[in-house]
Amino acid sequence: MAPGSAEGGPSSRSDLSDAFELRPTSAAPRATDARVIECKGRRFDATLTMDEAQRRRGTMKIVRHAEADASDPPNASFSIAYTGDTGVDDYMGYEGFDRQNNGYEFALKKSDMEKTSGSIAEVGVGFTRDLASYAVHMPLSCTIRRP
Repeated sequence: MAPGSAEGGPSSRSDLSDAFELRPTSAAPRATDARVIECKGRRFDATLTMDEAQRRRGTMKIVRHAEADASDPPNASFSIAYTGDTGVDDYMGYEGFDRQNNGYEFALKKSDMEKTSGSIAEVGVGFTRDLASYAVHMPLSCTIRRP
């Protein structure tokens, strides 16, 4: 019996054109409208990269200055996430934890997040050392831009 016949099993010819049809299952993903927020402080700088379409997640990078002391955050890079509105008009709360389990929290104005460049409101970063019962809050002067 010849290969490919009805009784002979699989055919050596491959004709899958009628076996299945590829169709899109969902709409194309939305473009990311990222923002980079660069903040300068007296004893450390912070760079926030908001990389989600709604700018609810991203990364934070801390770079210490030479004059930083033990109460300032260490050099670090870690994920941050939106935690909800702060209860103060127009402010969105964020938090994150570095690899040493130090906590960071800050709030950004929703209206500032819509900007594509320029200065934004001062950002206060709260820093809590691992196992500490208090946070140290430090003001930073910031600018926002698209990446």
